[in-house]
Amino acid sequence: MGNAMGHYRLTSKAAGDDTTLTRYVRNDTGAVRYKRRQPRLPTMEAAFIQEGRTKFTKAIRRVDQLAHLLVDGHSNVKIGRDVRKGKFKGYHIFTLSLEERKTCPNTCQHWQTCYGNNMPFAKRIDHTDPAFLPALELEIANLMAKPWPGVLIR
Repeated sequence: MGNAMGHYRLTSKAAGDDTTLTRYVRNDTGAVRYKRRQPRLPTMEAAFIQEGRTKFTKAIRRVDQLAHLLVDGHSNVKIGRDVRKGKFKGYHIFTLSLEERKTCPNTCQHWQTCYGNNMPFAKRIDHTDPAFLPALELEIANLMAKPWPGVLIR
């Protein structure tokens, strides 16, 4: 690594990828710490932004390709299975992932920097599928029939 401060080194095999560049800096104790550079935002010229679709087209699923439209929050560490405090205590949490930009107006301030740009493994449901709404209504009705205080969908 050397004593050179502020030099960049590549951390992955993708040498041309700006998001892989890191910067190492020595602090007062002589320890080296690494700073990850902020990824560049996709430009408005990016095809997926111009077309108003997701960056990850292989992740789009039709209703008949999925066992459930709603995913239990228990499978996500940040979301959790149920609400633990407040007036919704005991409500079970589920998530629903739709294709970003297809379900938003192009005037959205996050059109370019959408949260979905960083979710390559999310299974996005095709909301234009005619079976989508009836399947969603049936799934919600089945969840509400369970002996829970309620259901929250994110």
